[in-house]
Amino acid sequence: MIIGFTLTSIACFTYIFVHNQLRLVVAQVSLGLGNAVRNPADDGLYSKFLSRSQEASGWGSWEAMSYITTAVSSIIGGYITSYFGFNALFFVMGVCSLCAVLTSFLLKNSNRFLNSEEL
Repeated sequence: MIIGFTLTSIACFTYIFVHNQLRLVVAQVSLGLGNAVRNPADDGLYSKFLSRSQEASGWGSWEAMSYITTAVSSIIGGYITSYFGFNALFFVMGVCSLCAVLTSFLLKNSNRFLNSEEL
């Protein structure tokens, strides 16, 4: 999961330097690889802590949250782009992704979450 977030962060910052089609393809492939590495790990970790009796509603909530987050992020991204330009948007995306890398790394090294049966 950390590798996926790292690849996503790199891809977000790579968009700042896109000035031709080849660089755009490299940025898109990097973003795709990051998501391809991260998404199965996310889903597997989420599945591990779902109770069997609430599996359908748990996945429904997870997917709804994902789509709502995408919608809200698109609106915020539109405002950032309108007022500050695309480079500012890509910078903010990269910083948010770096925060995800740091959070994942800290949680990975925290025994409090890894060994908890309460989740």
